[in-house]
Amino acid sequence: MSRLIVKGLPKNSTEAKVREIFGKFGTVTDVSLKYSDDGVFRRFGFVGFESEEYAHNAMEQLNNTVIQSSKIIVEQCRPLKEGRVTPAYGKMANAERSEANQTTQEGDNDSPRCKRKKPEATVGETISVEKMIVNDPKIDHFMREYDGDKKLSLIFRGPPNLKKKNFTEWLSPVRINSLKLMRTKSEIVIIVSFNRPLDVRQVLQRDGSFLGGSRISIAKFPSPDNASKRTTKTSFQEQDREKTIHNIRKTGRIFVRNLAYVCNEDNLRDLFETHGELEDLQCVVDRKTDLCKGFAVVTFTKSEDAVTAYEKLDGTIFMGRVLHLLPGEEKPKNDSGLQTQEKRLSQFQKDRAKDLKKEAHGKSHTWNPLFMGANAAAEALAKKMDVEKRDIVVEDGANSIGVRLAMAETKLVKETKEFLLANGICIDDTFTGKRSATIIIVKNLPASSVTEEQLQKRFKRFGKIKRFVMPPADGLCAIVEMSSKSEAKKAFEGIAYSSLSKGGQPLYLEWAPVSDEEPKDTEEIKLELKPEEDVLAVLNNKYGYNEEKEEKKGEENEEENKPSKLLVRNVPFQASLEEMTQLFSAFGELKDIRMPRKPGNTSHRGFCFVEFVAAADAARSYDTLFLSTHLYGRRLVLEWAKTDDSVDQLREKSASKLKTGKGTRKRKNKKEIRDAIENNDSD
Repeated sequence: MSRLIVKGLPKNSTEAKVREIFGKFGTVTDVSLKYSDDGVFRRFGFVGFESEEYAHNAMEQLNNTVIQSSKIIVEQCRPLKEGRVTPAYGKMANAERSEANQTTQEGDNDSPRCKRKKPEATVGETISVEKMIVNDPKIDHFMREYDGDKKLSLIFRGPPNLKKKNFTEWLSPVRINSLKLMRTKSEIVIIVSFNRPLDVRQVLQRDGSFLGGSRISIAKFPSPDNASKRTTKTSFQEQDREKTIHNIRKTGRIFVRNLAYVCNEDNLRDLFETHGELEDLQCVVDRKTDLCKGFAVVTFTKSEDAVTAYEKLDGTIFMGRVLHLLPGEEKPKNDSGLQTQEKRLSQFQKDRAKDLKKEAHGKSHTWNPLFMGANAAAEALAKKMDVEKRDIVVEDGANSIGVRLAMAETKLVKETKEFLLANGICIDDTFTGKRSATIIIVKNLPASSVTEEQLQKRFKRFGKIKRFVMPPADGLCAIVEMSSKSEAKKAFEGIAYSSLSKGGQPLYLEWAPVSDEEPKDTEEIKLELKPEEDVLAVLNNKYGYNEEKEEKKGEENEEENKPSKLLVRNVPFQASLEEMTQLFSAFGELKDIRMPRKPGNTSHRGFCFVEFVAAADAARSYDTLFLSTHLYGRRLVLEWAKTDDSVDQLREKSASKLKTGKGTRKRKNKKEIRDAIENNDSD
């Protein structure tokens, strides 16, 4: 338990002094000193630590120590759900009861402890009047026969040997109206009636004081409406609890407060994920201090998991503080990024933009990490070559516009990949690992008009920017790292699919991929050589077998067996054989390029085979084009072609299928019928 209760503190203790004493053992998250209604310090308080280890160390070091001549007791604090702690003066009776029960269970029925009848209440032990009435029928009958004014009457309890004269002297100078008493073996019960309500209030202040070395307890006369009030209070509590659970089940969201300021989203995620899958978690952070403000909102994928988390965690201790969970309201619709564009968009465009932003809230990435529009590629290339954009997109007879833009995009994508890798962003076409919660990749930026100040201004609206990196050459993408996860999420949801200027192209955002794999240390592997391996190496050399030579031969065979043929899918139907030849011939000499056509049609089937003379040229073209190369707006998908994926072999497979197909069977049936008719005619 990370929260402690400290008893016996000096009367002049302050929160700062207690924090200073306990802060030597770890980070203190909470100090709460308890005072009475009159403002008098009750000499105990609670201290919360960041971890259970700190709390355990402080308890071991400070328990039963002396502070300013006061001996303090340091114990673990129980959660609210475990109920109130048994009073110190009742521990002896509870211990005796448990010991007696244990002895009875063991079969020691002859023990004097078992035979001796225990009293219902020890002197000075605080027991409610209602409980006392239930436990002793005589007291119940005695109090029922009382016919005085119960509003001006009080019930006194003390030792059984208390004398009436001493009791009346103890009450002076307050005058009494009447007095009735009843003695039992364990205590005396006295009912006193007073003349004025003021006297009743004065006498009540003496509750717990001593008379002749014995403590006297004072209580008001039980009202007949107390039971109904308790029942009503319990029913109200049950109704509130049912209402809370209903609201949580309806929204699946929980509002968490009284969190430690050192708490972060990772701590909360570890706490709540044990009860179900989380859809969203927002820990509100102060922008100035970058610390938690003390509350958060947790959204579960399943509402039942949210209800389970509420029932399990409400009132528990987390990082030294008592958690308080409340039902969260439904998530408001956020269309702030669209308000500036609504005036100039049609209704269809508004609906489409809202749908895209809604999809962006649940996506970790959009498009691919290296997406680049044709317009942005043309602008960036024109800017680099210091020419007009129209000079690039105009036909000159040498290369088509589609091939020219595809090559420009390929070059820019390669530079963008190098830029991202240099800044620690993992780029992999098949990446399925974790993604950062604070680093955002901004894509599809306009190359000619965007500036760093303009983009930073857009992100600063949502929080503090920790890092901002933008390539100086083309500026088609940027890396933005926010100071906290909540600010990064707000920026992602607010900027995704929005434009920087009027009529501009939309911005595509993606959470940066993060790789958890550690690079293998090959040097250590080479140095580690077991004795058995040394012996094996000597034996292999003795019999003329060398593993190193075999490995080299295997590598040479692999070089010879490297594929040189590519299968290109998703080829646009308007692309021609000449354009595909122009695109791939830039990487080396081509041996063959084929575009299978549809039967009875001049258009191709949307894929082609490209075979290079050298396997190295094929590998270079694959590494360059497979990332993100678009031809006439369609991304080319490159694969290594199998050895049997040639057009001739495909024709042979198709022919073999036709021979065994239904059409062949029909022709055979017709031939058989014709032969049968001829045979009948000849007969």
